[in-house]
Amino acid sequence: MLRYVSSLALSFLLSGFVWGCSQSSDEAEARTRDSLEAVASKAQAEAAEARLQAERIRAEEEARRNDPSYQRQVLLESEQKDWRQYVTATDTEWKNPFFGAAYAKAVIINTATLASFKDVEFEVRFLSKTGAILGRSKRVLYEFLAPGSQVPVKIEDLKVPSAAADFKIVVTKVSRYDDPGC
Repeated sequence: MLRYVSSLALSFLLSGFVWGCSQSSDEAEARTRDSLEAVASKAQAEAAEARLQAERIRAEEEARRNDPSYQRQVLLESEQKDWRQYVTATDTEWKNPFFGAAYAKAVIINTATLASFKDVEFEVRFLSKTGAILGRSKRVLYEFLAPGSQVPVKIEDLKVPSAAADFKIVVTKVSRYDDPGC
């Protein structure tokens, strides 16, 4: 009988222990589940905040792109970067007398709408009848070129090759001029 009582007590103790373990396991599982739900909820809130932040940035960027001062700035930078599209030279006439100094006349034109330039470097190219370059003469025009302006140029004291049949003036370099009053 003692054996039966001790086995009964042992089984009672064991069942309480197992029940207690299962209870603490259930509690741990519930805590883990609550913790995972909290982490998932926090991640969802952070993702929603990131989406809102990205939408705000997109809206600000769109508003800036539609701002006239931003568009002017973009156009100005584009014109300054691609100046070859806007600063050109048209050759009008040249004289190569047998006696005296040869000269050429041209017009330097700035067709940009916002960009101003200064110190235009150009080259007078002497061409043969076939269009081959026979010689070059480099010059600098120390003038300001406002947007939409034209500057007439007379290039004197040219050393013209004897076989030259024509000439061409090519702008090779300009300096930016950032003063809007130009």
